[in-house]
Order: sequence, then C-alpha cells, then structure tokens
Amino acid sequence: MAVKKNLYCVEISDILEPEQERFVIEKVKAYVKKKEEDWEEYFETTDTLDIKRLAEGEAKQLASSLEGKDLSVRVYQIGEKAEEMESRKSRCPRCGHVMEFPDWRCPECFYEFPDYEFEDS
Repeated sequence: MAVKKNLYCVEISDILEPEQERFVIEKVKAYVKKKEEDWEEYFETTDTLDIKRLAEGEAKQLASSLEGKDLSVRVYQIGEKAEEMESRKSRCPRCGHVMEFPDWRCPECFYEFPDYEFEDS
C-alpha cells in the first residue's frame, strides 16, 4: 500500500548582504536550478528563499549547513504553512466573505462578530 511521504520545506530569510547571497547560492544550488544571472535578479526583489519538497533528513541537513551566517532558517512540513495561513483568516458567517485578518465586523455586509469589539486607537 502506498503511503504519502512527509515532505519538508526550508525557508531561508534575511539574506541581505552579497556575501550571504553567495553562501546561500553555494548551499542550495543542488536543490534549485537557476542560472547565475537569475540569482542576482532574484535577490534584488526579495530576501527570502523557499526550498520545497525535501525529505526530513535533507531539510535538517540543509538548515544546519546554513547556520552561522546570520540568516533566519525555518524548517516546516509542507502542510504546516497552509494551515498557518488558514488559521489567520476569518470567514463571515452571514455573507461568506474571507478576511485576511480578524476584524470587529465584516467589510462586505457589516455583520458584527460577537467575539470581537471595536477598539479606537
């Protein structure tokens, strides 16, 4: 019987310095197929890199090899991030509007949620 594998992701963020970029590229080039020019363009737009679909051992090994360069490294299972994003969202029981963050009332139908109250900042 086939069993679904537990796949992991490694999220590397706070890649700010050119030295850190070169270090990360050297460590992840076996997992990501990008040309040298593509890497430069990629790091101009963001400071975070996700390496997806790794076995648990590979993910932990990659994370440990990235230690010591003042990077933020996080290892998580594939489904965890989706669950985390879903847990932040709220759905209005009246109209079904999905809000990214909970609020005291629905912006579509103005239903007031009983668990929240308006706070004047």
